[in-house]
Amino acid sequence: MGLTKTSLVSLLKDKGIVTSKRLGQNFLIDRNFLKYIVRTAGVSKGDTVLEIGSGPGLLTELLAEKAKMVYAVEIDRKLYQLSQELFGHIKNLKFINADILSHRLHRLNPEIINLIGKTPIKVVSNLPYKVAVPIIMGLLESNLEGRIKLQSATVMVQSEVAVRLAARTGCSEYSAVSVLCQMLADIKILKKIPPEVFYPRPHIYSTLVSITPIGWGRWPNSVSVIANPDTKCQDEAISNQYQRFKKLVQGVFTYRRKTIRTALEKSGQSNLINRLAQAGSPADLPDKALAQAGALAKAGISGRQRPQEISIESYLKLETFYKQCQI
Repeated sequence: MGLTKTSLVSLLKDKGIVTSKRLGQNFLIDRNFLKYIVRTAGVSKGDTVLEIGSGPGLLTELLAEKAKMVYAVEIDRKLYQLSQELFGHIKNLKFINADILSHRLHRLNPEIINLIGKTPIKVVSNLPYKVAVPIIMGLLESNLEGRIKLQSATVMVQSEVAVRLAARTGCSEYSAVSVLCQMLADIKILKKIPPEVFYPRPHIYSTLVSITPIGWGRWPNSVSVIANPDTKCQDEAISNQYQRFKKLVQGVFTYRRKTIRTALEKSGQSNLINRLAQAGSPADLPDKALAQAGALAKAGISGRQRPQEISIESYLKLETFYKQCQI
């Protein structure tokens, strides 16, 4: 259909549709950029695609031209109705008027998960700005727990969010989101997109990001967990171990300006290093502070380091100690 900015603005006005800042509605309207996204995502005739925040359907139409099946999720009732009117005749396209997130933050809507089933999916989306991180975390966590089969995600987010997703140890942008996302996926920044190719025009730049899940690959004890033949027990074990890791990381980053020892204490996780210290040799480490330092050293961490100075691998070792100490 190839709507221009002028024709889109006119169409929205005719339908009485006002874009919502609350829902983070900024529609990518440049057709060259839209085609670039589809091409970069590697969408082909055998693919099932999930688009989140489909808006007026500009990207949706192009995805349907390439994919076997497209599920387009839109929370806004009027935009959903407009998309149905414009593109409802396309047979390999299904519009869904729903919130991709459930009432629990970072959890995907179970109705949408049930609709897609265990079909391998590629997510291709210009994500709503305000909920981009919860959506990405929901996708990666659902994939880890076996509730969806995520092949890849090629998504547009705020540039500052893209930097946080891909930030490395020691950077000021390195955060709990950086650790959790990079533990579950390979993150690659693809292209910075200027504000003038959106309607309404945002005040910030956007960035296209590639996210490729790696499943259980970074965990030190991944082999023993995956070897469990009971799928239900395996999924439960994965979920429990991940939730321990998530609690650890989010807890210490709440106190990112503190040392890791202080951050563990203030986040209510001082029992971790205390138990590790007790598991060591009291004769060699009679002083509590020295014992705690020795415990952290097992994970390659200095007690004077701050949370943003600690690598993903060291956080994973700490989580492993959680399990060993049965905390």
